[in-house]
Amino acid sequence: MNALPTLLWLELRKSQSFVMVLAGILLLTAVGLARLTANALNTPEEEAVVLFSLAAVIGGTLLVVALFISARQDGAGLLLSVPGGLAHQVARFVYWGLLGAAFALTLALLLWAYLDRTVPGMPGLGSVLTFVFYGLGLVWLPGVAYLLLAFSYVQSYQLSRLGWLAGLAAFLGFFGLVDVLVEVGSKVAYAALPPVTISLQSLGSRLDDIRLPLEPLLLSLALAAGLVVLAGRVWDEVEA
Repeated sequence: MNALPTLLWLELRKSQSFVMVLAGILLLTAVGLARLTANALNTPEEEAVVLFSLAAVIGGTLLVVALFISARQDGAGLLLSVPGGLAHQVARFVYWGLLGAAFALTLALLLWAYLDRTVPGMPGLGSVLTFVFYGLGLVWLPGVAYLLLAFSYVQSYQLSRLGWLAGLAAFLGFFGLVDVLVEVGSKVAYAALPPVTISLQSLGSRLDDIRLPLEPLLLSLALAAGLVVLAGRVWDEVEA
């Protein structure tokens, strides 16, 4: 019995209600974009960006909450044999990474489809998706890996009175992780590996030579892999 597909199915089974809510957010965003009209205070394009930002914040927060709730529901009793911690964490990382990516890509596609009709000189869909994929690899994937590690870390203190302290450290550590990603990324942004160069023309102003350096992205992906392995090790220690 291959454990990974079964664990992925268990993650889907535990998060069906959250998936439906995310789908509802996307549907409401699409309806809202379709109903935008000009008014005395803001242009429809500004309203669209505000609506996109609001949906992104709500959806991102919901994904984080859903990940923690799903992680509390083990579900391993449905398996013939309990796999190791690494298999559990890899399944969670793959599932929540893909779910967050699907939500972000769909949201970005909705916004691009609206702005492409209303804003002259909008960048092509390929350029927009490049930025979205880059952002997901740079922030979302290491963020998911860190959250998995943080939850396993907090679980290790669940039988003591220091659980609140572990949770606080894990929460504050997330902001430290973001700071490290920004700092390291900015220092090695134009180092050894060649950057991706994209030219954009948006809102009448040309932005030339926008560079998406590969080094921070590769470092983020390597960090995500290391955090998942460490989370698997902590999971084994906690369950043992």
